[in-house]
Amino acid sequence: WAITSEAEGQGIAYEATLAARKYGAEHLGLLQPISYIRPTNTRSVTLAHRLGAKIESETEFLGKPCYVFRHPNHGEAAA
Repeated sequence: WAITSEAEGQGIAYEATLAARKYGAEHLGLLQPISYIRPTNTRSVTLAHRLGAKIESETEFLGKPCYVFRHPNHGEAAA
């Protein structure tokens, strides 16, 4: 997810992610997608937890440290 600062705190990223996960599961067979999130991006880390995602590992992405969050199977997530 990525939203503008003006849209933060309105639940837009949460709702959009739920819809994207549902679409991915139903139409693309993506049952447990992942998110790469920088540890310093506390709002996104909080959102990932709220969505039921768990930290699977820590790695680097584009030369920066990041968490790899694994989202739950479609239908098991927060709703």
